[in-house]
Amino acid sequence: VSWRRIVVRYPQVFSKAVDSFVPKAHLLQRILKLQKRSDVSFVISGFPPLLWLSEDNICSKVDFLQTELKLDDDELRDMVMTYPQILGLSIDNNLRPKIQFLLTPVVEPYKQHQTPQSLSSKVLNTTINNCT
Repeated sequence: VSWRRIVVRYPQVFSKAVDSFVPKAHLLQRILKLQKRSDVSFVISGFPPLLWLSEDNICSKVDFLQTELKLDDDELRDMVMTYPQILGLSIDNNLRPKIQFLLTPVVEPYKQHQTPQSLSSKVLNTTINNCT
């Protein structure tokens, strides 16, 4: 972990009290079930703004991801270890819409027993009926 690179890239880390880092590290260790201190450092170094996100903000995203994607603890930990920035994304503006899109089955444009012409007729009739 190159903390020098992190300090240069995120100088706002200097505006935070050192005392606030320890509880945040413990929170991440607890909710992600991280076993080693190096894992906590890895997650934080992957996305330093975790140090100034609120506990509620982080916990709500962890809960959302685990619930919506039906992740067990190991899957959640692997996801955050792979992409710690996911905890900085907005639930409403980013995570929820993407999860809904990715997990919603694709609707077939027409049933196999229908011909494209019969589908066009239905669409045209529906459009005409809805316009009158």
